[in-house]
Amino acid sequence: MIWLQALGWFGSALLVVSLLQAGMLRLRWLNLTASVILVGYNAALGVWPMVVMNAAVCIIDLVHIRALSKREAGARAFRAPGVAESPTGEYLAKRNAPRL
Repeated sequence: MIWLQALGWFGSALLVVSLLQAGMLRLRWLNLTASVILVGYNAALGVWPMVVMNAAVCIIDLVHIRALSKREAGARAFRAPGVAESPTGEYLAKRNAPRL
């Protein structure tokens, strides 16, 4: 039974860590992993409301992971080869600067 408690603590800790992530895709993957662990933990204990809630979170995470993955794949498809990405838009700023 100690391993079951350890699994529950690990799942809960992973859930908290997932919420500290800045990147949405990483947050969703960690949250999904934690929710799957917590589904198993709560099912083993027979806490069915928590099983249903965590199963719903799993479905929500999967939907968001799919949408985020499609968005990232689309963004990669439109990147210009040989042009470095710049979060500040330096490439566009240099390109559109007035010529004297």
